[in-house]
Amino acid sequence: MAASRKFGAIAFGPQAALGTAKTTYQFMMTKMSGGINPVKDYGDLPRVGASMTRLGRFTQKARAEGTVRVLATPEALGLLLWQVFGNDKYTPGTPSSHVFTMGDAYPGYGFTVWDSVTSDATDLGTWWKYTDCFVTKLGLIGTSGENFAVEVSFVGFNYVPAGTPGTGAAPAASATTPVPIPATGTSPPVEPRFKFIGSTAKFSLEASPAATTYPNIENVTFEVDRAPEMRYGPSLTPTVIAPDRMVNMSGNMTYDSSYGSWDWLIDAMTNTITGTSPAAQNVGQASFEITAGKHPSSSTASLKIESNGYNWQFAATRPDAEATPGIAEVSLDGMVVAPDTTKGGSAVADTSKYNTKSTEATVTLLNSWAEEYGADS
Repeated sequence: MAASRKFGAIAFGPQAALGTAKTTYQFMMTKMSGGINPVKDYGDLPRVGASMTRLGRFTQKARAEGTVRVLATPEALGLLLWQVFGNDKYTPGTPSSHVFTMGDAYPGYGFTVWDSVTSDATDLGTWWKYTDCFVTKLGLIGTSGENFAVEVSFVGFNYVPAGTPGTGAAPAASATTPVPIPATGTSPPVEPRFKFIGSTAKFSLEASPAATTYPNIENVTFEVDRAPEMRYGPSLTPTVIAPDRMVNMSGNMTYDSSYGSWDWLIDAMTNTITGTSPAAQNVGQASFEITAGKHPSSSTASLKIESNGYNWQFAATRPDAEATPGIAEVSLDGMVVAPDTTKGGSAVADTSKYNTKSTEATVTLLNSWAEEYGADS
């Protein structure tokens, strides 16, 4: 008997063409949880004749899909951000600068993704290979006392059971600071990595323009949701994918009379922090800027997530009383909308590849990946 525990890894790299799988991955990451899996949809055959016996089922559609949670390691994170945002504005330096802004379309032709579960790498089916994979949703999740986590969902057009993935490739020859990629069978790097410990969260209500650092933020989740629609035509597997464009932000704030007090709740429910009625039809709006902590603290990598003005339209939830009372918290949840110049945004016509003026939000990543992401596809 050869049992194995449910450890896992995910490896991925950008394709040069739709339907053409890569033979080598660009990054491999250790999975904290989840997995990308082969999926089939089934329909039931109609029952006919005098018998009530079922006649069976048939396969309707096949694809790959699933969600994994991984550590936010600087180099690998950039490739995921490139695909879900749609672009990467790269500036050489030490460290390199990568600025991700929202675009309407996916860049390139998707990823080839390898996903494993269990440590028995010699058994066919431990690794599965998925082609034409697209990121459907990516969340950057910071929680008190924890590492920053990346929760990423994929959907893929095709799949096949596979052996271990090929050895990862370094950046193109133009890269000045190649990143060491683990060889087949070795453990993916777990540091440097971003942590919520040491993070800075700056917020500003529309009624109080000065951005303030809030040390009473217990957690934040920044999410880009592409929610793509797929079409199959006469094929068993998908042939067309069209992404949506939705950006969300949420968090929990411990009540502190020195930092925010009830201002967020009052603003959400009355439209101003001094409001006295629900008459106003507006919604609460605020700006945010999250700068992640890092490990080790000496790392030159950094991660910053920021809105484009006061374009976070949030709702706030008032806490209930409890028989065993804990510390009061205010929950904030909402969408990040198109920027508005009257609300501190830079919403002007921008037809450039990087869409830096009309993006809803921007992620700035400094790391040692010395080329534009997707350049090796």
